[in-house]
Amino acid sequence: MNRKEGNTKVEVAAKSESVRLLCVVLTCEDYLYTRAKAVKETWGRRCDKTLFVSDKNNTAFPASSPAGIIPGYKNIWTKTTQAFLMLYRNYLNDFDWFLKSDDDAYIVVDNLKKFVSKFNASDPHYFGKRFKAYGGYNSGGGGYVISRESLSRLGKALNVETACNPDSNQWAEDLNMGRCLKTVGVRPDHTLDAEGRELFHSLSVVGEVNNQYPPWFARHSFYPVKKATF
Repeated sequence: MNRKEGNTKVEVAAKSESVRLLCVVLTCEDYLYTRAKAVKETWGRRCDKTLFVSDKNNTAFPASSPAGIIPGYKNIWTKTTQAFLMLYRNYLNDFDWFLKSDDDAYIVVDNLKKFVSKFNASDPHYFGKRFKAYGGYNSGGGGYVISRESLSRLGKALNVETACNPDSNQWAEDLNMGRCLKTVGVRPDHTLDAEGRELFHSLSVVGEVNNQYPPWFARHSFYPVKKATF
């Protein structure tokens, strides 16, 4: 490695370390001390701040349940919107990027920071596993991250009750998020690496490695689905 390459890597690392990332993890009381605990003890430590949003307040863990949350998976959109409103009202100016994840996902935070460090958080960005269905959105299962500007626009929209009315399917929080962000001029960004490989994945590791995709996956994916080879 020559000096120029070495200096470039140092600069990239420094820029990545300067990224301020807040991670919010959606969970519930039933999984707080199993799935959420695993996140807390592993990749959650790599975020600059990690918050757990549950269906009940738990000061010991801790996890919060903002007013307006309705328990149950069918009401996940409500939990998602209340979580983002909490971020908008309390943390907008303290962080650059805001990750939403579920408690059964795994995020390589260092890689995520390195990726988003290439972009300006003052511009509207929305990264995740892209689907082209229903006008375009990012999968909730793989987690998605938005910039400070996108959170600012989203928060203002969510403060107006009629701005982001959900789809009749309350469980489709990722689809509803895509539609909501679209109304404020924020659309999914490209999420491929230099070799054309996807950076976000919505299926399990076993599913990805063994090329076990549900029938709808290839039809809805924004990028062509490439089979894993070893």
